[in-house]
Amino acid sequence: MAKSKIMIVEDEYIILADLRERVEDLGYQVCCQAASGEEAVRLAKQEKPDSILMDVALCGRMDGIEAAILIRANVDIPIIFLTAYMDEKNLKRAKAVKPSGLLLKNCLDGELKAALESACSGTGVIDHPLKI
Repeated sequence: MAKSKIMIVEDEYIILADLRERVEDLGYQVCCQAASGEEAVRLAKQEKPDSILMDVALCGRMDGIEAAILIRANVDIPIIFLTAYMDEKNLKRAKAVKPSGLLLKNCLDGELKAALESACSGTGVIDHPLKI
């Protein structure tokens, strides 16, 4: 059985490297990674991953929520938002995108695995600490 392809969008290299290792240890294939919203939109259209782990706060002109809106307008890919902190304004913006999940960056492997399984299988939003 083929491994599900995951795209990681994170602008902090250390966090990106950690996420990549954790995702691969859980049995998924990281097919591509992006450090900006613009790059994420381009790669999502090109690579068509099974799911995207997207940092909410990205450097540059486009944050993760804006990138997710553009991605979802072009391709139907489940998106799991990652955040270190979520204020009320951005929580409302994130909810509008209808993500498959919202996780804290320091989440446990079990929470990450549950979010990825849910997103890749198309079963919808999972139950986790930052339930939306």
